Amino acid sequence: MTPGWVLGLIGMVGTVAAQQSPARDSEEADYEVVVTEHRGPPPREEAAAAEVEAEEAARVPGVQGDAVKAVQTLGGVSRPPAGADGVVVWGTRAEDTRLYVDDVPVPRLFHLGGSRSILPSQAVRSVGLVPGGASARYGRGLGGVVRIRTAEPEDARVGLWGHVDPIDVGTGGHYRFGARPEDADAEGPAGWLAVGARRSVLKRLFEVAAPGGASPLVPLPDYWDYQLRGQVQLTDGQQLSVLALGADDRVDRGIVSLDPEAAFTERTRATFHRVAVRLTRPLPRQGQTDLMLWGGADREVQQLDFGSVDARDDRSVARAGALLSHERRPWVGLRVQVGLDAEVRSTTTLRDGAISLPAREGDIGVFGQPPGNRVNQDRWRVGQAAVGAFATARWTVGPLAVEPGLRVEPMVADGDRVVPVRPTEPPVGISELDVTSDPRLTVSLTPEKRVRLYASGGRYQQPAVAGDRSPVFGTPRLQAARAWHGLAGVVAEPWSWLSVEGVAFWMWQDRLAVRAPLATPAVAALLVAEGQGRSRGVQLSMDAGATGPVQARVAYTLLQADRRASAAAAWRPFDGDQRHGLQALAGWRPRGPLEVGGRFELASGLPRTPVVGAVFNAASQSYDPLFGDHNAERLPTFWALSLQVALAGSAAWGSWKAALDVQNVTDRRNAEEVFYTADYRQRAFVQGLPILPVLRLEVQL
Repeated sequence: MTPGWVLGLIGMVGTVAAQQSPARDSEEADYEVVVTEHRGPPPREEAAAAEVEAEEAARVPGVQGDAVKAVQTLGGVSRPPAGADGVVVWGTRAEDTRLYVDDVPVPRLFHLGGSRSILPSQAVRSVGLVPGGASARYGRGLGGVVRIRTAEPEDARVGLWGHVDPIDVGTGGHYRFGARPEDADAEGPAGWLAVGARRSVLKRLFEVAAPGGASPLVPLPDYWDYQLRGQVQLTDGQQLSVLALGADDRVDRGIVSLDPEAAFTERTRATFHRVAVRLTRPLPRQGQTDLMLWGGADREVQQLDFGSVDARDDRSVARAGALLSHERRPWVGLRVQVGLDAEVRSTTTLRDGAISLPAREGDIGVFGQPPGNRVNQDRWRVGQAAVGAFATARWTVGPLAVEPGLRVEPMVADGDRVVPVRPTEPPVGISELDVTSDPRLTVSLTPEKRVRLYASGGRYQQPAVAGDRSPVFGTPRLQAARAWHGLAGVVAEPWSWLSVEGVAFWMWQDRLAVRAPLATPAVAALLVAEGQGRSRGVQLSMDAGATGPVQARVAYTLLQADRRASAAAAWRPFDGDQRHGLQALAGWRPRGPLEVGGRFELASGLPRTPVVGAVFNAASQSYDPLFGDHNAERLPTFWALSLQVALAGSAAWGSWKAALDVQNVTDRRNAEEVFYTADYRQRAFVQGLPILPVLRLEVQL
């Protein structure tokens, strides 16, 4: 008897035992035995994708009921440092990960400081992650893809919700019009409209509780956000959807000092808005056509003040795009998807101050170090447009499925200056056209019903960002960065309640924008597209108890990510490299109002360059550090334990839930950053949050 038959027999016996009906209160007990066949791992849209339903994601201890924050607990995602709001996947930069809400690209998923996501859990249906090897549908990114799908409200005609905790307060509701979902014979259009908004309160509460004692080393969030979603059912099954969302953030941090010249302050202001309209039309043979138009605006202002030297970066972006997707199944076993993915953006940037700020990945320095007296100023505009034509065909024959794909994308960049403006010369602009062609391939094999093997790979390209195209602070002519992904894995479900997966991955990047190696670079050539990167590792995950009162999920990633400035340079650890990452979650949810859960997280400390000495600079009357090998040491290992206890109930007026979420219950003082005294003789660590209990109350009417 083969192992597959043994697993199948065990699973069948377990299913029969679990589904026997209890005896009725009568002399003759009736038993009904239902035999179901467990078919193993379900198919996925992407090879190594992971997706968590919002209800499950919001229960994760340590996320304070924020479903989107659960993406940070998925395998392959590095633990973000305190105050960070990006998503680092498989050793790539946060800027290389594409972020989507209902296929609409957004600049970030979290408010500055990382305390909350931009969407309340009530508006979220699921949280998905494609860490690598994404299909031809996705482009303009070297790393992974995070997909947030919004939720349809409850079936009630009118509904309201609200929540309050020490971080923020929020409220929202929905209204259904036309025929109810259960009225199948009703005529006329039907649909719904949902709104929501939140406002942070943590900073205000902290100022009241500790007036004048707020530490600038700990960034306290100050934000608001809003969401509007709607949907109308048209004739012939067509569906019209609208989405509008936005967020505004303000965060300050720094180092205090009695000497104003030794103090450091960083102020960041960021705002974005998005509006999208989508028309979905069903087609015969399980096909459909989607047409979406979207637009928006971004604004981010960052000010760095080092006393005698400062820097200001003010960036405004107007963005618009369209998505046309057509999917058909012409015959059994074949699924074809073709489409166009277009995006246009216009970026205007004003930068004033030190040429080494803002810091780039790979820059050697320490937290709060003055950037020197090399300053400049520039204001430049860059227009960018890209139209990606993609096609995939998934062909399934028995246990084998093959999905080749191709993405062809012309990218245009238009800048207002190719060299810095001189008083006696008119400005000269620049226009570039780059046509990329990126093949993708995914293969999966299901030798047993409970086991699936898969492999995926392809090439990915990302256009140079507008902030790097300054003739003063960067280089107007920069090639698109490239990456190659390769991964292979296996997923098994020996029982219906247990899923185990392992995947090995490899990534290579080149043409990365890095600082020119020369001490005095040529005019309009401060950056060069010669950087290279590599990431490789393995990821293991286990999900148990999906249908029982006890659930557990474990994800472990072993990773090595390196960078170098050119093909001739030596490799050094990537600034965001985390060799070990572990997320272990467990929950007990018996029948009744009580829920109990815990989460243990462990991550290697991020690389840092050691300071081995200092010299006195007579010109600036300050000390300059002497550095050792690049990223030769690491911050101490991070670990923390979070617990959550929740009670839920319902009444005639609606439902309620109260939860106590306690982060870092052991009060471990984890090191998040290192900083030095002015003479660099002593150092200390910026510590993360201590034990943080958050009591949350949710009400739904």
